[in-house]
Amino acid sequence: MGHVSGAERSIIRYDKRQSISGESRRSPRLRLITGSPAPQFVGHDVTGAPIELAHYRGQPVLLSFFRTAQCPLCNLRVWYYQSQSVKWAELGLHVITVFDSSADQTMDFCSGFASTFPLIADPQGGLFRKYHVPSSPLGAFLGLGREILQIGESRRLRLPIFPYVGPRMFRMPADFLIARDASIALSHYGRDAGDHIGLDLVEQFARDQQKPLTPTLPRQRPARTSLPE
Repeated sequence: MGHVSGAERSIIRYDKRQSISGESRRSPRLRLITGSPAPQFVGHDVTGAPIELAHYRGQPVLLSFFRTAQCPLCNLRVWYYQSQSVKWAELGLHVITVFDSSADQTMDFCSGFASTFPLIADPQGGLFRKYHVPSSPLGAFLGLGREILQIGESRRLRLPIFPYVGPRMFRMPADFLIARDASIALSHYGRDAGDHIGLDLVEQFARDQQKPLTPTLPRQRPARTSLPE
């Protein structure tokens, strides 16, 4: 494991328990946790439009990571996002998606979603590393069961149906709900290739973020009184 700076140590947790993704006790995972500041980034989406997370400060964000644009489970999940996009927009929620694919591949398989929310191609994995999104051979294997179960739905929606086999097949998904103060309200690290945060939790988060922020008032010291001599 590489060196972890003091700043990074303050916003990540070591999860040393054996997990379903097959990571051992000798290889603890780094995870962003609730309350930690969301790692900032600057880049472009697949259409060339600039994307900077700091521009969304003051607004709730769902940031989702997908293994590749060719993945049937990823395409189905993004379709679900599109189906909720009008409702989420009314609640003030912004969606940003990141794919471990080239820009050309992302456009080839997901171009129909590009006008709904930003699609970021991250073939070098820089954002995946920044958010500590792992890979897992076991998780990829378990994801095959989901793909088989959802073939009918994907076929009905005319989405890719063939399981993805390639260099990024072991990449796991992850979702982050980022609050208006740019902190992570909830992080969800997928245990298999199709394991994402529940859509009901996303909607509840967006509704909660509509509530006014409670200002933090400075504590006042009690007035000192002098005793009579």
